Formats: sequence, structure tokens, C-alpha cells
Amino acid sequence: MQSTKFFDDMAKLTTKSLGTFLDMKKEVDSLVKQNVETILGAANLVSREEFEVVKKAASNAKSEQQKLEKKIADLEKKLASAKVNKGAGSAAAKSADKSLPVVKKESLPMKKEVKLPQVSVEKASSKKVASKKPNLKAVEAKKK
Repeated sequence: MQSTKFFDDMAKLTTKSLGTFLDMKKEVDSLVKQNVETILGAANLVSREEFEVVKKAASNAKSEQQKLEKKIADLEKKLASAKVNKGAGSAAAKSADKSLPVVKKESLPMKKEVKLPQVSVEKASSKKVASKKPNLKAVEAKKK
């Protein structure tokens, strides 16, 4: 009888200790999850939705770029064939020239160079910045 009581006590003790270990596991899991969320929150990561939107925009931009590259290649071929035909003086060259837009050099925007004064860091840091606070002694002297 004593051996069965011993085994019963051991079974109860084991059951209670398993419950305690399960509670400890839940608490550790929640603490780890909280710490991971804090670290990821501070990492400035984007959400999945934001990533998908940017991915779609990049894909659209790439396809648009490919279309424009194809269009440029076609226009370059057309221009090259027009130059070849223009040298021959054929009627086809004249009709090709009419289909291409004429752009005058004067109508193109010109890039202007802007020269900025160069200030060394030492000179800029040595200059004293005027204080925005009025000098109280000077204000009192003016009042008198």
C-alpha cells in the first residue's frame, strides 16, 4: 500500500510540475515575442502591403521603360533610313522627312551652369551667428 501511495504522490507532483513548466513556457514565449516585436519595430521595416505596392510600381516602370526603348529604336531606324534615302534624293526620303517632327535648336532648353560660392568649413564655423535675443542693456539705454 505504501508503494501505491508513493506512486500516487509522484504522479501528482509530476502533474503539478508539468503545469508549472507549461506556464513558464507560455511566459517565456510571450516575452520573446514582445522583444522581437520591439526590435523589429525599431528597425523601420516596411509592411507587406507597402512592399507589394512598390514592387508593382517598379514592374510598371520597367515595362514602360522597355516600351520607350523599343519606340526609340524604331525612331532611330526610321531616322537612319531617312538619312540614307535623303542622300539619294528620292521622293521617299522627302515623305519620311515630313513624318518626322522638326525641332529648331533655339526652341530647345539650354542648360546653364550655375557657379556657387565655395565657403570652407573653417570660415563658416568661425563666423559668429547673431543672437535673436535683444541686448537688454542696449534696450534700457535707448529708453533713457
